[in-house]
Amino acid sequence: MQSVFDGAAGQDIYEPERVVAERLAKGVTQYHVKWAGFDSKHNTWETLQHLAGCEDLIADMKALKKQTDAELEAAAQAKKAEQEAATAAAAAKQAAEQAAARTAQQMGDAAQAAGNAAQQTTAKPGARRRARDARRPSGRRSPRRAACRGRPAAPCSGRRGKYAATASRLRAARLGCGTTHSTD
Repeated sequence: MQSVFDGAAGQDIYEPERVVAERLAKGVTQYHVKWAGFDSKHNTWETLQHLAGCEDLIADMKALKKQTDAELEAAAQAKKAEQEAATAAAAAKQAAEQAAARTAQQMGDAAQAAGNAAQQTTAKPGARRRARDARRPSGRRSPRRAACRGRPAAPCSGRRGKYAATASRLRAARLGCGTTHSTD
């Protein structure tokens, strides 16, 4: 601890080691002072008039603050540029994927249109139905086609009574034939 007693002022004078920070409190600039021979927990905020002869320490603190601020600004700009580059790369990737999907869809649409045109020009009447029936597991015709020849497509629902005739007419309309199907 270095303290000198100033008899004229009637108090001890301590030696500052360095100025740590600066603030504006109640319109007065104060400096956070680290005292020589004391721990950091004993730092105090002092006005400029209490730090007579310490202008060099204040200038050092301001220079260090400028340098630190410049480094932080450069780091922030680098991070921002990196984020912008990543965003641009993601946008370019998404645009490329969308273009590839559009191209694939256009190629698929063109191939489908060409296939449909070829099928329409070369198909004989009933060719689509025969092709569909050939894909069926048993190779037989669809139930709708069988029903249109006047035979019930599936076992009847067993509806009896008041609504039997209505069900028969609805079934005939659904199957597309004029035959009234029995409910027995």
